[in-house]
This record gives sequence, structure tokens and C-alpha cells, in this order.
Amino acid sequence: MLFSKKQLQDIGFFLLGVIVSISLTIIRYKTGPEFEIAQLYLFPIAMVAWFVGRDAATVLATLSMIFWVVFDMFTLQTLSGGLAPALNEVLRLVTFLMVILLIDNSKHQIDNLTELSTVDPLTGLFNRRAFFKRIKLELERAKRYHEPISLIYIDLDNFKTINDKFGHHTGDRLLKEISSLMKMNTRQSDIVSRMGGDEFCILLPETNLESAKLVYDKLDKHISKLIKTNKWNISFSAGLLDFTEDMDAESFVNTADELMYAAKNSGKDKLVIR
Repeated sequence: MLFSKKQLQDIGFFLLGVIVSISLTIIRYKTGPEFEIAQLYLFPIAMVAWFVGRDAATVLATLSMIFWVVFDMFTLQTLSGGLAPALNEVLRLVTFLMVILLIDNSKHQIDNLTELSTVDPLTGLFNRRAFFKRIKLELERAKRYHEPISLIYIDLDNFKTINDKFGHHTGDRLLKEISSLMKMNTRQSDIVSRMGGDEFCILLPETNLESAKLVYDKLDKHISKLIKTNKWNISFSAGLLDFTEDMDAESFVNTADELMYAAKNSGKDKLVIR
């Protein structure tokens, strides 16, 4: 494929904006200078700014002004009376560019707020809310196509002692480094989440229990090495299970949580598998 789906979508929106701008210019030509329709150009320009981006919208705004000026020069000769008409075109373009900047800034602000609502700010992992939203979608897909899906629930043992002994700065660094290891040692399709405090969930789509155990062993190896290197007096307990169709998202996560607590209650630093 020459273009991605997003690129094709961007091209489509840009071409639509060009078509609308040309149509407005033709309407301008047919109706004459008595009707002021310049502000209508804001609609295609705003659409392109929102869906494609600032640069594409700037190109469209420039093209729109060129269309307008060319039609005026060769049909209405409105630019023959001095600098005033030309200055009007420049001011109109500046207005369009200001609107583009406002739209672009607003979109970035909304994107940032959306990200903050789904991502844990400390670790960069999905937060609990986003995790439950994703897990529901994955479970529906697993049911539809009868695919396996597994879940690992991890809780750090004695994490409070790190904060008490070394301070919250060290505790935060520990959480970030462990989170980074989880992301590095799982697939892009896997969903890693910080559920709160020192608890983490890893959802493994299209993964049976045996394969999920291999993922856990890999994580165990790397996280244990990190803990040993930093001489942190902690370990972690985990619960692991695969999905059965009599479960929903909450019961799936709750069961994994119960298995994790069973590991803690049996001496910590263990994995309990259902």
C-alpha cells in the first residue's frame, strides 16, 4: 500500500477543502462583488486545520486567496484601483492564518487532555479507567473469534519500605523503571496498565495460559535483575489466568487480583496460576 489509511484520509479532507474553496470562488464570480462571502472560506480551512493539520490548512488558505485574487484580476479588475484591494487580501489571509493557529492550538490542548485522561502521568502506562475500556473491547473480540486471552496481575511486595527508607523520589523511579521493563518485554498489541499504587495489569490478547507463563517468566527475569542491581529490598507477587466466556471484564480482573493476593498470602514473591 502506497499510503496509510490516515494519509488517505488526510488527502481526502484536503481535496475536499480545495473543491469547496474553488466552488466558493466560482460563486463569488457568478454573484459579483456585491455579496461578501470571504468568511465562508473559513469552513473548508477550519475543516482541514482540524482533521489534517496546520500546514495543510495554511496551504489551503493561501490557495483560496490566490483563487480569489486571480478571479478578481481577470474578471472584475478590482485590483486596478490602488493598494487597498491588495491590502484587503493580505489582511484576509492573515485572519485565516490566525484562525488556523487557534484551531491547531485548541486541538493540541484537547489531545493533551485526552491523553491525560487515559495515561498514568508517572509511568506513561494506561491508567485503570483506560485499561477497563480496552479490556472490554478485547474480550468482545476474543468471544467473537474464539481466541485465547490471558491476564497477569502484579503487585510489588514491600514497596512501602522503599518510600520510607529512600524517599518517594526513589519509589517513583522504581515504578517508572519497572513500567519501562514491562513495556519493553511485551508486544505492542499487549495492554500494560498501572492500576494504582504499585499494582499493574498486563492483558495478553491471542495468548493462551502456557504462552502467558513464558511472558511472565521473561518479566520475572528482567525485573528481578533490576531489583538486585539497585539493591531494593522488594519482590513481586502475581496472579495469572486465562479468560473463560462466563466472565466479564470486572470478574476477569477481580479473579486475577484474588490470585495475586493468594500469592502474597502464601509467602510473597510467587505466581499463582488458575
